[in-house]
Amino acid sequence: MRALLATTFAFVSTTAALALTSSARADPPVLGEHPLSWTYVSSRHPGSTYSDTAGPMPVGRDPGTGEVTRAYFRFDLSKVAGRHIIRASLNARRVGDCGGSTLEFWRTGPISRQTTWTSQPRWKTLLAVTDPPPCWEATVYDLELTEAVAEAAARSGILTLGVRAADEEAAAAPTMLENNPVLVIEYNTIPAEPAALTIAEEWGPSAEIPCGKGQRPIYVRTARPLLAAYIDGGDGNKETTYGSFEWAGSDGQILGSIRSGLLNQPGRTYVLIPDGKLPGEGSYKWRVRAENQYGPDSRDVGPWSDWCEFTVDLTPPRQAPVVSSSDYPSDTPSGGVGTPGDVVFTAAGEPDVAAYRYWLNDQPPQKVPARGDGSAKVRIKPLRDRSNVLTVHSIDRAGNASPPREYRFDVNPTRLPEISSTDYPPGEYGGWVGRASEFTFTPNDLASLVTRYRYTLNGEGAVEVPAVKNRPTVVSITPTRFDDNTLTVVAIDKDGDAIWRGAYPFLVKGAPTISSDTYPQFEYGGGIGVPGDFVFSGNALASDIALYRYSFEGEWREVQAAAGGSTTVTLTPSGLDYWLLDVEAVSADGTTLWTGSYFYLVNPESTS
Repeated sequence: MRALLATTFAFVSTTAALALTSSARADPPVLGEHPLSWTYVSSRHPGSTYSDTAGPMPVGRDPGTGEVTRAYFRFDLSKVAGRHIIRASLNARRVGDCGGSTLEFWRTGPISRQTTWTSQPRWKTLLAVTDPPPCWEATVYDLELTEAVAEAAARSGILTLGVRAADEEAAAAPTMLENNPVLVIEYNTIPAEPAALTIAEEWGPSAEIPCGKGQRPIYVRTARPLLAAYIDGGDGNKETTYGSFEWAGSDGQILGSIRSGLLNQPGRTYVLIPDGKLPGEGSYKWRVRAENQYGPDSRDVGPWSDWCEFTVDLTPPRQAPVVSSSDYPSDTPSGGVGTPGDVVFTAAGEPDVAAYRYWLNDQPPQKVPARGDGSAKVRIKPLRDRSNVLTVHSIDRAGNASPPREYRFDVNPTRLPEISSTDYPPGEYGGWVGRASEFTFTPNDLASLVTRYRYTLNGEGAVEVPAVKNRPTVVSITPTRFDDNTLTVVAIDKDGDAIWRGAYPFLVKGAPTISSDTYPQFEYGGGIGVPGDFVFSGNALASDIALYRYSFEGEWREVQAAAGGSTTVTLTPSGLDYWLLDVEAVSADGTTLWTGSYFYLVNPESTS
């Protein structure tokens, strides 16, 4: 089988379509079918049966005994039932290089294990007459049986072939046939009706609008919509299939058609209606069918899909919507941060407004469907006080947007929540890693609205806690890293909406350090037997460190911290050329405040 060599996207001009193109075409599937059963009958033994005999099948008259024999082969064609039979041939091999008589191949009635000379099937249709091959040529009978195979596959799915000598009185030696001839069948499955029809204004699955019964009416805002369907040629990747699309006006008059590119396996196929092939705004419909390509000019066509109706609407609403609110009027400061208020949108006389798209300040856009009278009501919650802007567009059925309406209003000044910590004052180092500290969330003017807080430390591990009603909420947080940290807090109301977000940056006392001039970290230095000073600096934890523990050459030692939380130890490496110095900083009460490691390399030869 030849496979598709390449499949690509091709961009086209206004007179062509955007389609998949293929550089090769697959051959049709081929089936080799051996007989399901076989037998022969003998005039000399009229009551004997030779069903599924293991030896060759004699056909003709034996000149010595006068015995006449005939052979039968029963083929199961269920694998190609209902398929289009393109070509079928029988390959039957003669046993021996020479001899035999002219043979007739017939379509007969069915055979069974009871088939004998006296109980033979009816000989129905003569299919072929063939002379024996000359001794110097191939010993295979190759007979074209397309019509007979197609008829049998379309009806019972069983084909029984009978073989007999053209002249059963002639005294020629019988022809001996092998008992496993093969029917070689080229076929093609009629493509199925396309499924999952969609229409879209642009590429992307999220933009595809499904067609079909029970779906809402389809409106698009382009005269070049993208049409798509799932097509299945029925034979997997053994053939190539394309979609044949056509579109018409609402009166049924065909306006254009186009083929997609070839696909070498079941899948979705797309076409773009070319520029100028839809007259403009109005109602249209389209449908698609799958076609198999299995020869230069040969194809099978599947059934048409149902029509998919759609309307092209290129005209957006001309008037911006009217926006009003009694909770947040445009001329009087009102409400407060997080306080809900209703806003009403009306269509300003536009007849086909289906929805409104709106957003408050820099909040994400939202969409609300219009009611029967073209209006809509939404609830907003301002996240900042003083000046706010609500931007609103009317959206028609096709998705066309009106000019924007900017509704400006003022929110009463609001004292927003605050975050504080006595252990970590703003801009100052405090606490240390691993020690729990309290942080306070004070709701201020949002006290009646906040029901819970969600907080994260350095963007990790969100935690939710209930808000203490009308009072500050205190939480315990344990920092896990030194220096810069950020606590992010979200205040949440009873609806689950975030009505305030705040961040509290703070500093955790810096980590101690280990250094050595003689043995720089990650570098070769000193030498075996060469002493070197190692400095343990307490840095921001200096006032809390009482002593250091360190492991040198497998032995743990302790050294008191000097004033200022630092100390120096002198170590002399021996033996190995690399070492890992592990150090712990310990407080006066025995708490391990910090652990660190220092990796250094020792010159292999002493330089002392």
